[in-house]
Amino acid sequence: MATPLVAESVIDQHKRIQWIGEAVAAPPPLPHKSVGSNVPTPRKAVAGRRYYTKVLLANGSEVRIGSKVLLKAPEGEEPFLAQVEQLWENTKDAFKMMKCRWFYRSAELRALKVPKVGPLPKDLPADSRDREIMCSDDIDDNYLTTIERPCCAEHLDAVPADIRIAWLDRPDNFFYRYKFSRQRNAVTPLA
Repeated sequence: MATPLVAESVIDQHKRIQWIGEAVAAPPPLPHKSVGSNVPTPRKAVAGRRYYTKVLLANGSEVRIGSKVLLKAPEGEEPFLAQVEQLWENTKDAFKMMKCRWFYRSAELRALKVPKVGPLPKDLPADSRDREIMCSDDIDDNYLTTIERPCCAEHLDAVPADIRIAWLDRPDNFFYRYKFSRQRNAVTPLA
């Protein structure tokens, strides 16, 4: 029996993604400076997975554990943002996967009726608000084929004040100052 054409397309997408380096037995740890590195993601090996530290996407972009990425969203919507926590290949179906920690845009939090965050620092223009994202503890598994491209997301304090505006002129640069808790439906400042 022939595999449906749609399934072949998905399989072909996964075949165009290439691992960089050798597989490892258990999920490698996050780099120290990664968002949420103080909130551990389970690092226990799962049967049927080969773990990796980095990957070359079909578009030529390199993604590694700790990378921030833009993910495909429904047509007409802004891409989703996440941090890659783990990379693996399923041994059964060869699908290439990631565990990712989600960032939220202000508009997404407004839709959830989350209280507003504090004002922007005086050195940032008002239109910088659309570049502000919130960290979270929301983690789930996704196909690597959902990644559009890597991006940059940094705590605002990590971006020197004298280059912040120029840094934010780059379309794939985002900053965060707060963490969103879905359980409490609240946003708290990050140190």
